[in-house]
This record gives sequence, structure tokens and C-alpha cells, in this order.
Amino acid sequence: MWRSLYLYCDDFHAAADTLRKTLIALGYELYDPFGIMPGKGYDDAVRLFVAPGQRRWVRIIGPSDQRLLPGLSSLGLCLFFSLEDDATSDIQVYIDGEAQPIVDALTPYLRVDRTAADLQAALDGTYAPQIRATDDDRPAIPMAILPDDVQQMAEKLNPNAISRMFNKWMKRVTNRIDGDENAARELLRGTGPDWESGAAQQIRAVADCITLPSPYWRIPDFVTLRDAYQLHARRQRKPNATLYPGDRQQMEALPDALTYLPVYGGKVNADDR
Repeated sequence: MWRSLYLYCDDFHAAADTLRKTLIALGYELYDPFGIMPGKGYDDAVRLFVAPGQRRWVRIIGPSDQRLLPGLSSLGLCLFFSLEDDATSDIQVYIDGEAQPIVDALTPYLRVDRTAADLQAALDGTYAPQIRATDDDRPAIPMAILPDDVQQMAEKLNPNAISRMFNKWMKRVTNRIDGDENAARELLRGTGPDWESGAAQQIRAVADCITLPSPYWRIPDFVTLRDAYQLHARRQRKPNATLYPGDRQQMEALPDALTYLPVYGGKVNADDR
């Protein structure tokens, strides 16, 4: 399951504060899982990060749910994307605590070259995303099958470098699984969403219609951020801390991880949910 929230708001600290108050109101106690001492275990936990804003959008990363929408929408329009098993998508919009018709609510946030008809087509599955100028130089390789952190890194490379890197990976992986290129592509995609699936295409199309920055709206993923944040926090506390195999790569995947705000809440008794 992949979920992400987006708040049209200038202040990501205000978004984090509102999240904390909402969790407390829902009966959760706030906790810090990244401290020196391990915390107590919880039967029910909400684990989120609030990303620094871009173009007045603030992204909330992690397995969120609809209970957070009314409170957050007091700060501005709140958009919810959910993708389950690459087969079912859910899109919701809240303003001032109330669910809103998607097209009506998002029309003020359309890109200058998009229309309400484009947005409706995106919801209906008939929208063909237009090529943006910033995408013109991207290579014709299936970027969607690469892990999100690799896609983010590729944004900084020239097209020839990306193509060489991709072809090198494909050759290595294909050789290891009896020359099955389709299996190699699936392996490279990892456990993240299949952004080429029909359900994911609907979410991508809606994101393409509005002013949500790309790739901000889906990169980084929660696991990449959580792991990088934990390692950077440990290194901040103890600069000489030992790095184990793979740690440096995880830190380099998101060098600014500590600029994100973790918001964690837990309940000991899951029946209180």
C-alpha cells in the first residue's frame, strides 16, 4: 500500500503541529523512534514525515489515512492519494474539514495549460499526460521501474549517463535470472508501486494536471526517508559512529533527510482505534 497527503500551505511546521494535535485528539501519544533509547512498543502506530514545502505544497509521507484529512484541511486544501496492490486507487479532497468534489476543488490548482476537462479525463482514465518542457531531455527508458531514490538521483544526470547506467544494471540483473528481461525489470522495480499500472496511472494523471511539483509528489518514499533519517540522526549525535555495509548508500540516497519532520504517534491498546 502506498499513501501520501498533500496540503496547500506555506508552513510545513504548521502542518506538523496540526498533525500532532490531530493524533493526540485521536487518542495517540506522540513518541520519537529516532532517539538514543528505544521506546515502548505500540499495538497501533501512525508513522509520518512532513516534507519541506515546494511551490506552496507540503507533502506528508507515510501510511496516513482519512482520519487526518479534516484537521489538516483547516490549514488549506488537503489532497489524499492512495494506491493498494497496484490495483485500486483512492483520491479524496478536503477543505475546511469537509470532503469536496474532486474536480471542483482542484480546478483552482490546475496548471496553466490544463483544464477542468483534463482533470475529469484523468479521473475517468482517458487522459493522456502532455509532455512538459522539463521532460524533453529525459531518455526513453522505463524510469518507473527504478526505485524512487534512483529516480531522484537520475534527475541530476544527463540522458546519456542515465541510459548507460540503466543498460548496465539491466544486463547484470538479466544475466543472473536466466536472461528473462521482464523478470529483471520487475526485480529492479523492487517493492514500490508499479507506476505503470492502471490504478497508479490515474493518480499520476491527476498529479500531472495540478501544480503538485514533480518528482516531489512521490519521491522520496517512506522507507527510503525513514532509513536515511535514522542514520543521519545517529551520525549527528555521534559523528564517529560506525557505518555498516549499506549505511553510506542509504545516507547518500537522501542527504537532506534531517530537514523532514517526523510525526509519530502510538496506542498501546489497538482496541482504542
